[in-house]
Amino acid sequence: MIKNRLIIYITLINFFTLFYSYSHGASKYDKNLPIEITANTLEVLQNERIAIFKGSVDAKQGEILLKADILKVHYSSSKKDDSQSVSKIFAEGNVFFSTNTETAESNKGEYNVDQGLISLTGSVKLTQGKNILRGTKLKIDLKTGKNTMIGETKPLSETTKDGRVKGLFVPNKRK
Repeated sequence: MIKNRLIIYITLINFFTLFYSYSHGASKYDKNLPIEITANTLEVLQNERIAIFKGSVDAKQGEILLKADILKVHYSSSKKDDSQSVSKIFAEGNVFFSTNTETAESNKGEYNVDQGLISLTGSVKLTQGKNILRGTKLKIDLKTGKNTMIGETKPLSETTKDGRVKGLFVPNKRK
């Protein structure tokens, strides 16, 4: 009984450490940093102000890395100095997001550059060290460091999985 409680306490401490560490890394977010994107192909829809990058796409902004099969970049143009800025990025296929402290994988993603919000959907897996969280939707607020993992929204009768958020927290081995 005492051993089970100790395991629960250690698990909770690791859980809060995971999110505490992320929130302190979030202060490094700067939407004004340039975004560098590389891909196999690029198609620009000038009238819609959309750039579509395809094939092994990597987008990097400071410590943030976003990878996917396809990135649709929505941008705005300034008439004053002919500059362009990215407002949103939509990612599809093999989406991978990382910072210096964690990684996340999913099927689809959206990065709202102006608001500093990242939403990942599909089979989401968030990893920090040996700790793993799984769900169907992950919301990351880069400004505040708040992460929200959401489970399946369908009724359980409509899905073969139980649809709940799952976490694996590995305690630090102390000598």
